[in-house]
Amino acid sequence: MRFIFVILCMILSFSPVVWSEEFKVKGLIKTHTNIDTYGAASVMDMVGDEEAKIEARVLSRIMVEGQAAYSTFLYVHYENSFSKGEYFSALDALEGNAWQVVKLSTDNSKDDTQLFSLTQGYLDANGEEAYHRLDRLYFRYTLPHSEIRFGRQAVQWGRGILFEAADFINPYEPTNNMRDYREGRDMLLLRWQGYVFSDIQFITVPGRNPDSRDIETSWSAFLLRLHEQMENASVSIYGGGYYGDPVAGFGVSFTYGDGHVRADAVVGYGQEKDYVTAVLNADYEWLFLDRAVTGFVEFYYDSLGVDSVQAADRSRELSEKLESGYISLRDRYYSAIGLKYLPVNKIRLFISYIYNVRDNSSIVQPKIEWDFKDNLLVSVGADLPAGRLETEFGGFYDEVGRQIVTPAKRVYGQVTLKF
Repeated sequence: MRFIFVILCMILSFSPVVWSEEFKVKGLIKTHTNIDTYGAASVMDMVGDEEAKIEARVLSRIMVEGQAAYSTFLYVHYENSFSKGEYFSALDALEGNAWQVVKLSTDNSKDDTQLFSLTQGYLDANGEEAYHRLDRLYFRYTLPHSEIRFGRQAVQWGRGILFEAADFINPYEPTNNMRDYREGRDMLLLRWQGYVFSDIQFITVPGRNPDSRDIETSWSAFLLRLHEQMENASVSIYGGGYYGDPVAGFGVSFTYGDGHVRADAVVGYGQEKDYVTAVLNADYEWLFLDRAVTGFVEFYYDSLGVDSVQAADRSRELSEKLESGYISLRDRYYSAIGLKYLPVNKIRLFISYIYNVRDNSSIVQPKIEWDFKDNLLVSVGADLPAGRLETEFGGFYDEVGRQIVTPAKRVYGQVTLKF
C-alpha cells in the first residue's frame, strides 16, 4: 500500500510539471564506500573474526522544479538508495543479542513520525538494504511580500556550523561530515517579508505517534521565527511548541572584517525538566601562500545532556530527542574547531575536531574534495574517534552482549556525478 501511494504521489506531482512552460530537472548519482574498523574486544566479535566491515552504497537523486500555475511552483525530489556489505550482515546477526545494537545502526530515512509515508524500504536481507522515497514534495504559492509552502520540505533557522540549537525541524548530525542534504519534513510554512521584521516565518509540522500512527501534539511542532536582517548583523527570535514542549529562544550574528560571530540559545519547558541548548561560533578567512584558508571555533551546551549511555536511556526526554534527531550527542559540553584550505585549484582540504569537554573523548575528521571534472566530485576522508572506555567517542560496555560497543574508525571514498 505504501509503495502504491509513493508511485501515485510521483505521478500526481510530475503531471503538472510536464505541461508546465518552465521547469528544471537536475540530478546526481553518488557512490560511497567505507571501511569500518573495530577493536579486538568489540561487540562485532560476536558475528565473526573480521575486525573491518565494508559497506558500499549507490544513491541517485532526481530534483524537479516547475511552475505549475501562475505564482504556484512545485518541487519534487526523488531518491533511491542501495547498500550492501558485511556491516549490514553483522547488524542483522547482532539483533536480539546486543542490548545497544541500535547505537551501531545506520541512519536510513524513515517516515514513522511523518504526516505522509513517502519512504519505502524494499530490501533488507542478506547484508543488503535499499529504500526509495520522495524527500521533497511541496507547493510554493508566492505573493508580492509573502509566500505559502505546503508539503515535504526543509527549513534552516539555526546558526550552528557543526552543532544545532535552533534547527528544530531539519538538524544535521554534527559528526556526519559527508552531509549534503537536509531531509524533508511534512509541514505548512507561511512567510511574510517587510512587516515590522524583515522576515517572519511560521511553520506547523504535524507528527504521528510511531506506535499508534495517530497525529499527536507530543510528536508535532508549531514554531514562529521573527528575523531582522541589518547591514552587518542579524537578530532572530524563536517561539512555539516542539514535540509537546513550549520553547523560546533568540539568535544573533554579525560580521567583522573577513569573519563572522554567531550564536543561538533556546529554552525548553519539558515534562520532566526544563532545559537550555546554546551554540556559539566564530569563523575567519585569511590567506596562506596566496590561498584562502577558513577556520572556525564552536562551543555547544545542552543541559539535558548526561554522562553515560545508561543515563541517556533513563531520561525519556533526552531519549526522544536523540531518536528524533534533534539532538545527536548525549553529553552537555562540547567544543569544535575546523579548517578549510584550497592548496591548488579544484582541491579543497577540510579537517574538523569535536571534543567532549567532560569525558575528554574526541573525533577527528579529515577530508579531501577534488573537482575532477565539471560536475564530477571525488571525496576521500576518515572518521577517527578516540577516548577511554565509558566515554562518548571511546565506547561503552554492553551488559547483554558482554562486549564493548565502540564507534568505528572509518575511512571512506565517495564519487558524485551531477547532471
